[in-house]
Amino acid sequence: MKKNLIGSSMLVWLLIVSLTLVLPAQQAISLVGCGSSIPAPLYTAWGEAYSSRTPQIQVKYLPLGSGEGIRQITAGSADFAASEIPISDKEVKASGKTIYQVPLFLTAVVPIYNVPGVSQRLRFSGKVLADMFLGDVKYWDHPELVKLNPGAQLPHLAITTVHREPAKGTTYLFTDFLSKSSPAFRAKIGTDHSPNWPSGITAQGGSNLVKMVSETPGGIGYAELNVAKGGAVSMGLVQNASGAFVEASPESAAAACPQNPKGDFRVSLTNMPGEHVYPITGFSWMFVTAESMSASRSQALRGFLKYVFTDGQSMLAARGHLPLPPRMVASVIDTLQLQ
Repeated sequence: MKKNLIGSSMLVWLLIVSLTLVLPAQQAISLVGCGSSIPAPLYTAWGEAYSSRTPQIQVKYLPLGSGEGIRQITAGSADFAASEIPISDKEVKASGKTIYQVPLFLTAVVPIYNVPGVSQRLRFSGKVLADMFLGDVKYWDHPELVKLNPGAQLPHLAITTVHREPAKGTTYLFTDFLSKSSPAFRAKIGTDHSPNWPSGITAQGGSNLVKMVSETPGGIGYAELNVAKGGAVSMGLVQNASGAFVEASPESAAAACPQNPKGDFRVSLTNMPGEHVYPITGFSWMFVTAESMSASRSQALRGFLKYVFTDGQSMLAARGHLPLPPRMVASVIDTLQLQ
């Protein structure tokens, strides 16, 4: 782990230096962020658009993973970071920094599956999903699955669970939901970005997980909605806290957000009450700290942040992301004092 941290920190540092060297003196400010792969294309688009209007500032983003994003921002090696995993109070205290954790957009994690011969969209409860990933429900025609899906001709086909590599935000959100739905899952695994799965196979990257499920008859996995839509897999409906089976959508994800967001945004959005709420919803976070920055660098970061949470918001939906409700955006702008 220490070796990976050193290598990644060096990569961020080298990128900052290389950008500074290739820019003329009047364009010597380069901002570097890192973290989750989910918003990487979005940060690239934001960086290019912002640099076109502010040529003296260059923005680059390294998709090193949610866990690495947290390590880099707490170590002071990046200007900003992104993750689906919030930074804990313990990690913030150990960093010795004041770190702003603000939501960037909403993330919905969906169960994806490959059950040949079944045309209707399958329904899942949190408990049954937990039992499947614990290895207690082993076949697709298990009575609990049959009960949830009347009329579906579920085959006697072995279930193969597919999960992400360690330190991933989608895993954090998925296990948070399963922990709230199943006491057994909470006791054995709990909310964790790097769980010790009792069974199944590991996929490196969200797109690869989708591909593995599509190529595995009987496979089931989980993926961020935008990533899942890019693959040849079926996406299930998930039972929420009100008992309704809900499809992941911008509207059902937004319904999970607090009505009066203030102060600390680190709230869990999984399994929130409400008939129309999608229950495996969370935030994709942006982490920033202006400490240990020069005045010019801090001003450059502030300008980029203001762009992201104003004009840059128009890019979210076009790239398949789930925008925050306007009340959340206004609260973020107020928290970061970007007025």
